[in-house]
Parts: sequence; structure tokens; C-alpha cells
Amino acid sequence: MTGRPAAIWLAIAAMLAALATVPASSLDRTQRIATAEIDTDRLRSGDLVFRAGRGWEADAVRAGSFARFSHVGLIERTADGAIFVIHAAPPEDGGRGYVERVPLAIFNDPGLASDIVFYRPSDLTAAERISTVTAARAFAARRIPFDEEFDTDDDSALYCTELVLDAFHSAGAAITLAPPDASRAAMIRDIVFPADLLRSAAFAPVPVGDRS
Repeated sequence: MTGRPAAIWLAIAAMLAALATVPASSLDRTQRIATAEIDTDRLRSGDLVFRAGRGWEADAVRAGSFARFSHVGLIERTADGAIFVIHAAPPEDGGRGYVERVPLAIFNDPGLASDIVFYRPSDLTAAERISTVTAARAFAARRIPFDEEFDTDDDSALYCTELVLDAFHSAGAAITLAPPDASRAAMIRDIVFPADLLRSAAFAPVPVGDRS
């Protein structure tokens, strides 16, 4: 990558000197929750699933936001009870990521996730939750590419939290976020991290297992 994307990743990666203190970093060996242990009956369309990812990119996001979770997706519960996650998948193996819809087990694959948790929008109606998922599915159907420039003003590409916010906005349920911490590096101050969603107080945890 060159230009803005490279500068962003360098700014975040510069924080990795303190990697051992970053919650759920690659050095963290906390026991994870397997998909089979999740009580999926408690999940609803429009819930959010936060993932503590693996690899240096996930560690960089955690370092930049000093938070446990590095990625977020939207839950879709189908009529037969199957659980899918719609998310802006980051690039892998030199390719370009895109918005995709995958089963929860794939999103929570041990090679990708060291931990996951679920949260529910506090003030959305059932209709708004369904509309949010419908908007996200449309993004996935179009295979909108992953936004490597992390530019929330350009909807031609989306990163994970941008996808979530755009889907809520499309459903008329915009989420109000607190201003970023003043200590955040200038290069990444306008990026909305997964942790910023959690800190917005617009979501409540969904208990889905013994560790939730």
C-alpha cells in the first residue's frame, strides 16, 4: 500500500511497542468461546458481533484504539434460525477484501478469532433491525470492496465499522458516537474503530454463554 493507507497502518503499528499490554493481542492466550458453545437462540438480526482477530493488523487496530476487539460485523438471523455475519472482510494473502455474508462459524474460526462478543442496539425497533440487515446484505450482494483508505466520506468502499454505520443509517437508525479521544494519533483520529461503537453507549451486551 502507498499513500494514506500505508501512513495509517504505520501510525497504528508504531504503537505496537506496547503490544504485551494490549487487550487480547496475539500474546494473549485467554480461552476463547467456540461457536458450539454460543447460545444462538439469544441472537437477533441487527445485533453486532465483535471479534478479537489474530495477526499484526488486528493487533495494530487494538493498539490504535486500546481495546480488546479489532473487528465488527452485523448478525443476520434467518427464518430457520441460522446465524450469519455480514462484515467488511479485510484483505488476505495479498488480495482485496470485500463485504461478505458468512456463517457465524466461519467468522469465529479459531484461525481468525481469539474471542468474540455480541451487542444489541438499545433503541432500535424490530423493523429497524431488519432494515439494517437488508441494507448490509445489499452491500454484500454488490461485493463492495474493503476500504483500505478508511474514508467514511466515500461509500464506494467500506471498512468494518463504516459498513455497520452505513447500514444503520440506511435504516434511519443513525448511531451517535462520542468524539475520539484527544490522545489518538492525528492520522487515525477520523477512523471509527470497533471500540468506538462499544463506547457509544448505544449498545448493550447480549449474554450468549458462560463467558459473556
